[in-house]
Amino acid sequence: SQLMERRAAVESLALVRHYLALQARRLRRFEAVTCPQFSLNIMVSETDAELMQVIAPGIRTALIPNGVDVEYFTQRTEAETPAIIHAGGMQMFANRDAVDWFLDEIWPVVKSAVPGVRFLGVGANPTEKLLRFASTDPQVEASGFVPDVRPWVARAGVFVSLDLFLFYVFWDA
Repeated sequence: SQLMERRAAVESLALVRHYLALQARRLRRFEAVTCPQFSLNIMVSETDAELMQVIAPGIRTALIPNGVDVEYFTQRTEAETPAIIHAGGMQMFANRDAVDWFLDEIWPVVKSAVPGVRFLGVGANPTEKLLRFASTDPQVEASGFVPDVRPWVARAGVFVSLDLFLFYVFWDA
């Protein structure tokens, strides 16, 4: 429900915004009624678990965080032009919204502070904004779907995860 609420909050079309807000309220009621019926509700973050306790007080939750196979993703050894990567399919609203927000709000600041920096937008269904930036800014790449993201990640010193209006930066050690 929180994802739907956040999507409704940024929707520019009034009718769509109203529809999404209605669906978010319905989903929240569904969560409040349905989650207590399960013996265990699995969450991927403490924040999700805390929110579900507000929605459905007393439910039993367990945390299984998202993870990365560290043997599959090894640390890069070669240096390259400074690069930032966002990797994730942009068919999902949160990723689309995050990449567009990054390009509007963060990219101009980073670009002016770090000459020659590149932004690698990697993932299926790149946004129109990402494609437009890539066609007019030689420092922006929009790869679309790639069968193996590791070479793309290896090119970057910074991986940005822009999820649900949060901005995390993982600096390469």
